[in-house]
Amino acid sequence: MSKREYSAAQRTLLEAIRRIETLPIGPSEPALTFRLQGRAAAGTASFDLEACAVAADAVDHETGPTDRGSESIEPRETADSRASNRRNANRQTSDGLLEIARGVCRGEADPRQIAEQALERIDGLNPLLNAIVATTPDRAFSEADTIAESLRAGERPPPLAGVPILHKDIICTRDIPTTAGSELLRGYVPTADAAVVARLANSGAILVGKANTHEFATGTTGAVSCFGPVLNPWDTRRITGGSSSGSAAALAAGLVPAATGTDTGGSIRIPSACCGTVGLKPTYGRVSRTGVIPFAWSLDHVGPMARNVPDVAALLTTMCGYDPTDPASASEPAPDFTARLSTGIAGLRVSVPRPHFLRLARREVAVAVEEAAAVLERLGARRVEVELPPEMSEVGPAAVAIFLAEGGSVH
Repeated sequence: MSKREYSAAQRTLLEAIRRIETLPIGPSEPALTFRLQGRAAAGTASFDLEACAVAADAVDHETGPTDRGSESIEPRETADSRASNRRNANRQTSDGLLEIARGVCRGEADPRQIAEQALERIDGLNPLLNAIVATTPDRAFSEADTIAESLRAGERPPPLAGVPILHKDIICTRDIPTTAGSELLRGYVPTADAAVVARLANSGAILVGKANTHEFATGTTGAVSCFGPVLNPWDTRRITGGSSSGSAAALAAGLVPAATGTDTGGSIRIPSACCGTVGLKPTYGRVSRTGVIPFAWSLDHVGPMARNVPDVAALLTTMCGYDPTDPASASEPAPDFTARLSTGIAGLRVSVPRPHFLRLARREVAVAVEEAAAVLERLGARRVEVELPPEMSEVGPAAVAIFLAEGGSVH
């Protein structure tokens, strides 16, 4: 079967996906989360850039494994170190998103130049990684110019002003192809942004591209996509993890300071761990799924990905909020997740659950986890031993049943 010769079942699915914006959907149907909304419909959350500056400055940005293979590339190195604009790109894209936003808000950095530098870095390094399936320069420059114009007019800058961002390619983006890593969806171009895209755009983030994903977000390796596998920038012989593989690889290589991912059974957390970055699976209902192609709707989450904890907290603050078009959306207001970053972890309870958590781990992984727990204890956290109940053995089969039932109904 050639790329363009689809079976009857494939043609039916393709037509359904392409018509998701106009399908007659009842108010209680899970597929309602397909519906898209315009940018203006989403509100803008905010946080205090200066208040979280101390926490951000204290973070060591050089995260990630130190034992890299011979085929690794050096994260945050440019392809052509001789050109001064490449050196500038290296400097600014190495900054965390909070540093970038502060620079723009203070008039020390130009949003268009930041977008240009991010796109230049992507052009130089992405061919080695295959982390990004499309760049969006027209939209990036339009959004950057809008931010610059508002600042010149004396308007209050949005909290993520000028921050380059990637969206996982199962998250719909207006007038930009959204393929979910599948040949089946080549040519599908949404007419509106997903709710989370709209929120981040309203908060000043600049869309520079779409991140590769394991096909339909249904795998944990990042190796299955119609665009080809994503390679780990620390060692290209190793997997990135999935399914938010492109987002994690791009962050680890310093292509962008911010990205979105989705997580149904580990798809934010696994690639973040494999690539030495930071990702968070939010509480169910915190972030709207409207406009996100689903895997299993009762388990799907949209979440932030970045290179450090303060940046993830800032992203989550802007991503959260009630969305009436998502039946699972939480109605309570979201807090400023950056507010307590400087307070330390004294008294925080932490646990490494037994026996399940490390049962299948390789020795070096188990040792690393125990060492991390010891560091938290030295910083003031209180370790609590927790033994998980035997019923935990039933969680895996239950999750598989949900994946198959809900995923089958969608796909």
